[in-house]
Amino acid sequence: MCAPALHEREFLDTFRFTTSSALPVHRNGSVHMLNLVDGTRAVLRSKSDAFPPLELHYAETCIVPQAAGDYEIYSPDGSEVKVILACVRN
Repeated sequence: MCAPALHEREFLDTFRFTTSSALPVHRNGSVHMLNLVDGTRAVLRSKSDAFPPLELHYAETCIVPQAAGDYEIYSPDGSEVKVILACVRN
């Protein structure tokens, strides 16, 4: 994960990810909001099969509840994708 992108007084953290392979995302006790900002499509896959794989297309947004557990983001065709993740700061 990269460094938070908002000011330290904000109650949200935002993170930017760039990957072309599977990238594990660990939970911090908060709901996650993801948006695919570059690339054609990315897939979210639950580490514990809490939800079926979810395909996210360019400019789409999804919400991943804390109860879904850890998951990974990957590009099904191996091309580079960029994702913004927002969550409530601990």
